[in-house]
Amino acid sequence: MGLGRFLRSRGLPVVLLVVILLGAALGTIVPQEVDIPAAQFAAWKAGHPLFVSACELMGFTHVHRSWWFIAAASLLAASICWCTVARLVRSPRPVARKAGSALFHLSLILLMAGALVSKSTRIAGELTITEGQTVEGPLKGWDRRGRKVRFWRDEAAHRVTLESFTAVRNKDQVATRYESVLVVDGPDGRRADTVLVNHPLVHDGVAFLLHRYGPAPRFTVKNRDAAPGSEPILRSYVNLRLVGEGREDSFPVPGTEMTVYVRFNQDFVVPVFEVEARDVQGEHLA
Repeated sequence: MGLGRFLRSRGLPVVLLVVILLGAALGTIVPQEVDIPAAQFAAWKAGHPLFVSACELMGFTHVHRSWWFIAAASLLAASICWCTVARLVRSPRPVARKAGSALFHLSLILLMAGALVSKSTRIAGELTITEGQTVEGPLKGWDRRGRKVRFWRDEAAHRVTLESFTAVRNKDQVATRYESVLVVDGPDGRRADTVLVNHPLVHDGVAFLLHRYGPAPRFTVKNRDAAPGSEPILRSYVNLRLVGEGREDSFPVPGTEMTVYVRFNQDFVVPVFEVEARDVQGEHLA
């Protein structure tokens, strides 16, 4: 069987589409290394070392960057190109009647090429920022190989500020719209805009999208022996990764050997936080 006949065979696109759909399903079911925090991926691997190692070997933890997924998509694009050209050359119909089919297949090829280029060249990262907070200095992400990289070469010249975050609710108090007023300062000037879901703010080649939101309670930590009216040890908003009921997160108190542990419990009306402090030996302080 020649190459042309192989690319024109009817069974080839069906098999390739099944492979691509299965790969997309695996990318949804199996945690992807570049889409979750490094600590979370390391914890998953530590809990299931053999399974995760097998997934890494077969490319299931980075489906869209795996050789078999890229090969299947490339072979499907080659098959579409070959069939389209062969149909244009051999079909006796007028050129105007051939154009529709050719444009349809060309659009499929462009979509696949764009997806491959985006997945293989983009840099993705996550910035956790509290309302009213300004982040300066290095903003790091991950490249297509999962390596830590910087978004900008001149990191010191960039500053990101979240001026406000609003969850718009309907009459049933269900959030229907999320809005973040973001300000980015850089060498090209200042850019301020309202960031919505699927409507990013783009500045200096970097797109800021609204990914998710969560609790950032304000903590005040005081010394129990401190005089009334004295300054607290800590008074700040703290970003917590509390993704489910009963989950626990922690943060250190600067200048002390104390760590504050926070447990989230979902109440019917408001979320409830259980807070306790421990020192470096694990003894409870409060």
